[in-house]
This record gives sequence, structure tokens and C-alpha cells, in this order.
Amino acid sequence: MRSDLDEPRPSIWGLRFPRPIEFWVPLLTCAWGLLFPGLPVAAAAARSSKQHFDYVRDAAVWLTPPTRFTNYVHQGGTLLLNTAYLREFPEYAKLSTVGSQRNLTAGKGRVIVYGPDFQVDQLPALLREELARDLPVTVSPGVEYAVNVQPDGFWVTLINNEGVTKEPRKPAVIDATQGRTVSVCYQGRARVRSVTDLKNRRTCGLQQGREVSVNLPAGELAILEFRLK
Repeated sequence: MRSDLDEPRPSIWGLRFPRPIEFWVPLLTCAWGLLFPGLPVAAAAARSSKQHFDYVRDAAVWLTPPTRFTNYVHQGGTLLLNTAYLREFPEYAKLSTVGSQRNLTAGKGRVIVYGPDFQVDQLPALLREELARDLPVTVSPGVEYAVNVQPDGFWVTLINNEGVTKEPRKPAVIDATQGRTVSVCYQGRARVRSVTDLKNRRTCGLQQGREVSVNLPAGELAILEFRLK
């Protein structure tokens, strides 16, 4: 995937609109771009050639013409496209197989067509596959995380949201039993020079030259700086 795309990326904002799903278009893009800069993946489909607002269950979406998405793919992006909207993308219609997933290489990018029509149940699994494909690390389950790629390495932010209860005008109650031991493993081709816990200002020990383990108490976070050789 590429991050130096000339075309602006489509956008999505989470708002609540109680509309039937059959009227609207499944589009998932901006959240990916915000959380994972440098890993452009668009889960998108346009229902009209005009720019307009539309809604997906509980999300308001600014839609752009289909050509914007096809250009995005040709420049190196990945498009996740529901079968219901293949009519707007005739060049991808040959991939249509109801209830299954198909892949196409187009230009420098890829198109993943999934079904059934108007169903988005497959999206979480598809996005996890794309993360595993392109992120420089794998993170053990049980915590939230974000990756920020740097010229000579990358930062991994780990957040343990478990074990914290906060009521209005009362101190937070922390369940210390909800701590997590998190493993972060580098899966690239370079060699790891060092890993530093920036928040706690300490150097993390490497296991097998590419993996670190961090104890993350309930409600806490850690920022790990991986430097590569």
C-alpha cells in the first residue's frame, strides 16, 4: 500500500441516523486513515456520481464520485466494496459472487468485493487481515493499540481500557486485577536496534531479537519506540 496518494481520501463521521440500511451505502475510510497513517484502506461504495451526504446505519458519510475511488485504487489504495454497489463500478462487476469474497488487482492497488448485498458483517475480519498484512507489528489481544511509522522505526501506543469505572463527580474506581501483559512482535525484514518505553523512560528487553512484553495496569497506557537498524 502507498501513503503518497495524490487524491484526497474520502471521509466518515460517526453520527446516529435511524435509516434502513437498504437506502444507504457502506463506506468506511477516514477512521483507518486517522488511526493508521500510511496504511490507506477504503471500505467504500458510491451510490451516485454527485457529491452528497448519505447515511450508513449510524454514520453520516460524505460520498464522492466513483471515479475518485477508482483513481484511489490505481494509485495504490485498497477498496473494500459491497456487492450491492457493483453497478456503480462496472469494471469490478466481474468479481461478483454473492456471499463470498473476491480480489482484484487494479493499477497499483487492490479491490476486495464482499457480500451478501448490504451486509457489513465481514468488514471487521477484512480489516484485521489488512492490518496483519501491512502493519510492522502484531499485538496480543486484550488491549487497544495504534502504530505511528517513523523514518527510522515506529511507535506503538498500547491502551488498557479494562478495569476502570468512573461515575460523575466521583473518583475513578480501578480494578487492579484487570491488568494485562501485552506482547508486541516486529514482523518486518529489518533488525530491531532497541525498544524504549517512552512514558516510563526505560529500555525494554528484546526476546528473540524482535519481541517485547509489557505489563499494562488497568486504565494505563504505554508508548513503545521501536528503532530499526
